[in-house]
Amino acid sequence: MNKKSKILLGVLLFVAIAALRLPMSQVEAESSSASDFQMKGDTLVKYTGTASAASIPVSVKHIGKEAFSGHAELKKVEIPGYVESIDYNAFSGCSSLENVVIPDTVTAIGNGAFSGCSSLKIVTIGKKLDTLGNGVFADCAALSEIKLSKNNTDFVYDSGVIYSKDKTIVYAMIPGYAQGAYKMPSTVKEIKSNAFWGCMNLEKVEIGSNVKKIPDYAFANCQKLGKVLFPYSVTTIGIGAFSDCINLGSIEIPLSVSSIHETAFEGCPKLVIIAPEGSYAAEYESKRDKSQVAQSEYQEVTKASGESGSEGGQGGTDNADADTGTTLGQSRIVGGNAVVFIDNSRSKVLSGNVQTEDKQGSTASSEVMGGGQTAGAYSKYTIVNDKKIAAQAYYGNTALTEYEIPETVEEIGDFAFARTGLTIVTIPDGVITIGYGAFYHADDLASVSIPDTVTTIEPSAFDKTKWMENCLVNRRNPFTVVGDGILIAYGGVGDKVEVPEGVKQIGAEVFKGHTEITVVTLPSTCTVVGEDAFAGCNKLTSISGGDNLKEIKDRAFSGCPISTIKIPSSVEKIGLKAYDITGTTKEGGSKVAVFLGKSIPGVSYEKTATRLINEEDRGSVLKGVNVAIVNDSVTPENVRGTALDYDTGGFRGLVCSVEQAAEDGKQGRLRLKFIVMREEDVNDNTIPSQVTVYGKSYKISNPREVVEYVSGSKAEVLGQGMVSVEVDSATLSGTLAATAQLSGINENYVLKISDNAGAGSTISAAYKKAVPGGKIVSLQVYDFTLYDAKTMIPISKAGKQQMTVTIPKPMGVAQDALQIACLDEDGQLEKIDFHLVTVDGVSCIQFNVQRFTTYAFFN
Repeated sequence: MNKKSKILLGVLLFVAIAALRLPMSQVEAESSSASDFQMKGDTLVKYTGTASAASIPVSVKHIGKEAFSGHAELKKVEIPGYVESIDYNAFSGCSSLENVVIPDTVTAIGNGAFSGCSSLKIVTIGKKLDTLGNGVFADCAALSEIKLSKNNTDFVYDSGVIYSKDKTIVYAMIPGYAQGAYKMPSTVKEIKSNAFWGCMNLEKVEIGSNVKKIPDYAFANCQKLGKVLFPYSVTTIGIGAFSDCINLGSIEIPLSVSSIHETAFEGCPKLVIIAPEGSYAAEYESKRDKSQVAQSEYQEVTKASGESGSEGGQGGTDNADADTGTTLGQSRIVGGNAVVFIDNSRSKVLSGNVQTEDKQGSTASSEVMGGGQTAGAYSKYTIVNDKKIAAQAYYGNTALTEYEIPETVEEIGDFAFARTGLTIVTIPDGVITIGYGAFYHADDLASVSIPDTVTTIEPSAFDKTKWMENCLVNRRNPFTVVGDGILIAYGGVGDKVEVPEGVKQIGAEVFKGHTEITVVTLPSTCTVVGEDAFAGCNKLTSISGGDNLKEIKDRAFSGCPISTIKIPSSVEKIGLKAYDITGTTKEGGSKVAVFLGKSIPGVSYEKTATRLINEEDRGSVLKGVNVAIVNDSVTPENVRGTALDYDTGGFRGLVCSVEQAAEDGKQGRLRLKFIVMREEDVNDNTIPSQVTVYGKSYKISNPREVVEYVSGSKAEVLGQGMVSVEVDSATLSGTLAATAQLSGINENYVLKISDNAGAGSTISAAYKKAVPGGKIVSLQVYDFTLYDAKTMIPISKAGKQQMTVTIPKPMGVAQDALQIACLDEDGQLEKIDFHLVTVDGVSCIQFNVQRFTTYAFFN
């Protein structure tokens, strides 16, 4: 044996010995083995391996439905030149898969075959492909290049779009399409379903002049899409065609359109449809539910198939509720996560797959979670700690026609009984709070009894119920007062409204949209004007009374052209956009607010403002007001953190005091105290020549005097749709690897991740309830808090805009059998899907965040 041979043999022996000494999991992680492939004839039915690379056996001719679905660890797959077809969702959710080469032998690729492969960057397609399904590359956000064989006779790839060879059919736009605008060729006659799904950079689309139908989910989840031009050829707009296009604004729909599915524009909060009078589109727009509660329901509740507004398909849910009358649990999707609701208030069947229940209502079920990285269902309970009916506890259960609320209950959660079959509700003494949309769209609910222990009724709690509809047309007794003096509905039609004595709160949206109202008198008993209470009353110019008001909530008088806004001295807090006069015809010198007290009220905000999608609701307290008249003792220091603060209240304007009152026809004088603006933003038009207060004219006596400018404590940065991450943790190493991605936003946000070791016992207790017999052996807990960078208002929920977060793997927990969960608004656990990634050499965890709360990482 020569010297070179000896050296080579030695090297090979060393490599072999080293491989033997590697941990078994590390060797297995490199590539798959034959036993990982479950076959049925020449069809690969299921891949069961855990390797990062998979080589499909040469005996495979067909890759079956969902064969590799959900294998987040898979980074590379070799498809041999014997495969002829790739079926439905075959590689769906392989979120680490980076590139795919589809050989010339493949003739067909099924629907959603590579959907949700978020790391997929390049796909090569061979020459024999002649069948391409819908949504094949949907939600592949990184996909920026398709290499399609020039010898393919059925398809052509041009500038980010896959067409039929003659360009009469659009099959798909790659989600990584970089250009903001797309003009469809005039040759196109057909658009395939899901063709543009999730194209996050798409801002403007011009539909081809020969297209007749916009198919199901064609442009769904294009979150930057703001403008669409429809040709006269279009007649039909299908299921969810533009759903979740959250920035879609004004669009013109031509007279030719004769069919628009009810879900076509779901989740488009900014949408305004402009259409010819009498057209189908005009009628559709007049009937479309544009209410805040409808948007919130769509964002927060994933409806099961068969529920109102749900038709299944891409972006829908297959998690149907089946009310069999034989089980104690209801399996459904809540906040984007799978849960099983257990009715622990009584032995009343709902729906689902729960098998057993002990005396405490604990369950053992095949639906309740197992290990791994993909979330199974945690069990939740309809009654939390005997005191609260959980959010969405009975949502959509139309079989629930009667229900006795336990006497221990103090709070009814958001959407708890929404869309149920209830006909009568008696709320017992002791209940204090009725949550947002609690009984929304319980269409048959005709009788409601509310005790005086109830002090809070959140917006839309009883909207779309027979009871509320009757209240709204009750002309004989127009004021419906319930609970502890809460005015919940108004059925009047007069232009002058005198709210009766005894009313303590004017409930949310009570007078909203009553454009006939010109004058309102508030009673001395009234302490709260609720959210949107008078919003849109565009003829309301005069408000009197209310001398004991303490709180004026968000958008209470938004859109009301009040002659002079008067803030009583009793007011302690004012909500966001409580007075928004930007849409009124008031002139500069009449955009005035008078503060009667010696101190300026603080700023409050409601639950609505903490939902991510409601960016427009996080506005200035006195939006459009440019002159504030205050007590002479008020100083620049006094306005910090108040309704007149540059940052907190968002005020921009002059702060004056009365130097001489106007009387006997003589003009009064105001003294300019300071200006709440940046000095560089002040111009010749900032100081009006005259100011109108209570219908009388005033002039500013010292317009040229040098005064103090009061501006924000932080640099003013225009919204750029960016998210910055701040990490304060002793257990997250390599914090530079922490990132957050959130599409469709216009403002800037700050995500703060901080240790919360003190919540460990809370998490452990919640886990024992969610997983009977479960025990946590190692745990790290963090608070995830998202702030609007401009207002610093915390965001509670991202809704359907789920944020993708990447953080270093926490110290002290093992990678194997790692689980992630978060606490919901009721303190119950929700399990979170995740997958492992490497960022700049750091082992990281990537997962979607739908709510901003406490998160646990544990074994």
